Amino acid sequence: MGQRVEEIAELLVSPSDLLSDPVGSLVRSMRTAVERRRAAAGLLGAWSEACVDHPELRGQEEAIRAALLERLRGILEALAPLPGVRPDLDPSSLAVAIGGLLEGLHEPPWSLLDDETAARTCAGLVSHAVFLDDALSGSGAAGDAVGRNR
Repeated sequence: MGQRVEEIAELLVSPSDLLSDPVGSLVRSMRTAVERRRAAAGLLGAWSEACVDHPELRGQEEAIRAALLERLRGILEALAPLPGVRPDLDPSSLAVAIGGLLEGLHEPPWSLLDDETAARTCAGLVSHAVFLDDALSGSGAAGDAVGRNR
């Protein structure tokens, strides 16, 4: 379980990367998440079905999810006081929303999009949830990427 949490955590972007290149770092992170989730779609489906009948697996799944949400919340809390971040940012709620987004990347309707479009769309959603639009427009090529995703 710890290994799986670490693998998932590797997908997460660091606060310093988010500040230096908000959208670019999110696009890279989301691209990796899309590719990994889609490559493991069959395994993820089998795991979900097994969790229904096996409480011990369900407990592991819940622990993995809780650890991921805790890491996401920690990243968002680190960003919250910084300039350019939305003042009304709720790290706990947004961590749940991002976690749900990541969990469904291999299923419809996300699976209807090609990998790059899915990654850019997810990155745009997260970017706009975390950063003020003025902060994003000042990030050069990354700001241009957000503009294309609006």
